[in-house]
Amino acid sequence: QYRKFLQDRLYRDKRIAMLEAAGSRFIMQELSDVAYDAALKQKLQEECEEVVNAKSKKEIIEEMTDVFEAIDALCAFHKIAKEDIVAAQKKKRENAGGFYERKFVKTVEHPTGSAAEARLLEDPKKHPEIS
Repeated sequence: QYRKFLQDRLYRDKRIAMLEAAGSRFIMQELSDVAYDAALKQKLQEECEEVVNAKSKKEIIEEMTDVFEAIDALCAFHKIAKEDIVAAQKKKRENAGGFYERKFVKTVEHPTGSAAEARLLEDPKKHPEIS
């Protein structure tokens, strides 16, 4: 007897064989490039959410491992070298800093017509204007 669960997500390559060996059955499809790219991004988002919900250092490490795996797969798919990401990260850190000083901004006011205002107005769901 079996119980069926909707998944609609990527599984790690070896995980399917492991579960099949234990008696699980899968319905799978091979993804097009567009669908694979979307599935990788969905996987990254899912794994990031699991990092957010992790309670212990051990859980954070376990979930960050999955985040790194999703990033590695995205890099391979898009032919992005890790060195290029590290170089871009270094440049961004030099120009804008990192997240080590714990500066949590509650609100910000930008001059009307400024580039900073325009950037926030591009995504009002993410950056709601308040009075």
